[in-house]
Amino acid sequence: MTQILILYAHPAQQFSRMNRLLAEVAQRHASVFFNDLYHHYPNFLVDIEREQHLLQTHHTIVFQHPLYWYSTPAILKEWQDIVLQPGFAYGEGGEYLRGKRFTSAITVGGAESEYAVGGHNKNSILDFLLPIRQTMLTCGMSLIDPFVSYGVHYNANSTVKHSELDRFSDWLNKLGHTEMTAADLATDDMLRLP
Repeated sequence: MTQILILYAHPAQQFSRMNRLLAEVAQRHASVFFNDLYHHYPNFLVDIEREQHLLQTHHTIVFQHPLYWYSTPAILKEWQDIVLQPGFAYGEGGEYLRGKRFTSAITVGGAESEYAVGGHNKNSILDFLLPIRQTMLTCGMSLIDPFVSYGVHYNANSTVKHSELDRFSDWLNKLGHTEMTAADLATDDMLRLP
């Protein structure tokens, strides 16, 4: 059984510089069930029952996407709005996600230095991911720091790309260890923000 559910959202994958390559790595990984939301739901008609079943049968949930206007692509917001229903994800009887682990795998165009209090974007990546992370906390999930590939608009160098792909593969290997709690994973250098 696969342990990691990746919810992949990229509306213009043919123009992707890095996310498409990361997606290819994820699809080859033995511990990953790769769920391409734009492929499955080109008209945004998300199959709630299918998506809730996938959530129930996986231990670690990952949102993989480019950072679009400091948020997610639209289908991932639609997915959250209709899949994370009361009685399933939160509220009375909403225990189905409790104890599962959540994280993000994102690509951003700018350099890492631009995502800091003194940088161009005035905030860190975790600041931009706060609404998603708080949503998952509300659903009873444990949080793991995200995988972030910075500077994708500038990193055309094949050596840099291969290094990022290797780093992502190693990150997925770590996530595949279901016996490790989110707290254990947080002490691992690979799964902790610098």
